[in-house]
Amino acid sequence: MSQQAARPQIESPVGSPVSAATSRSTWLSDAGLWLMPAGAVLLGLHWVYPSGPRTVEGAAHTFASPITVFVKEFLLFEGGLILLLFGVMVLGDYLTTASSRRWAQWARILNMTAVAMYLPIAGIPTQALPGLSDVYLSGHPEVGIVFDAFIAGHYGASFPVQFFVVLAVSIAGAVAMGVAGWRSHAIPRWCTIAFPIGFLLNVTDTPVIAWVGLGLMLVAGIVVARGSTSRRHAVAG
Repeated sequence: MSQQAARPQIESPVGSPVSAATSRSTWLSDAGLWLMPAGAVLLGLHWVYPSGPRTVEGAAHTFASPITVFVKEFLLFEGGLILLLFGVMVLGDYLTTASSRRWAQWARILNMTAVAMYLPIAGIPTQALPGLSDVYLSGHPEVGIVFDAFIAGHYGASFPVQFFVVLAVSIAGAVAMGVAGWRSHAIPRWCTIAFPIGFLLNVTDTPVIAWVGLGLMLVAGIVVARGSTSRRHAVAG
């Protein structure tokens, strides 16, 4: 038997047998899957990055610093969400097999939509507060009432509706990902539940609850990415 004939045959995303060299697990998909735990790490660093107290004066000094705003809000927070956006896109492709194609497509669409909808909601304070900080610190203490509203989590009457829509889309994406992962057998089944639940908990942006969510996302993301890399090396070998 030739070496080529002895190579294992696996199911491709469209259900046809292909050689291991053309498996869906490539170095590019491996790199894409590692974006999920990388995004969770950046979001975790955002929580521990030094900042001022949650008071009007502390928030004003925090957002008046260009370095703090760039590193804490843009690089760590929004950067982490962008990595998650591309990570779940790759995961949707990775979960696509003949038996899970439809669910994987919906999981990719819904989860990418949820992250994309959450980005502008999370970016509103990042864009608004630096300018307000300059006004407050230049001798206009009346601006402090706006900081009080942001610190208290009051973003207007439309915010609860927007948050509910993001939460509903996230739940639908979590269900689709769970079914796709369960049917594809491409990743451990507990990961298909842990990762989307972790994202839902992180969306709450509440201490402890969000930390638990980040932990779930980090562990599940590492297991998925390592499993893909190990599988590709084993097949190639």
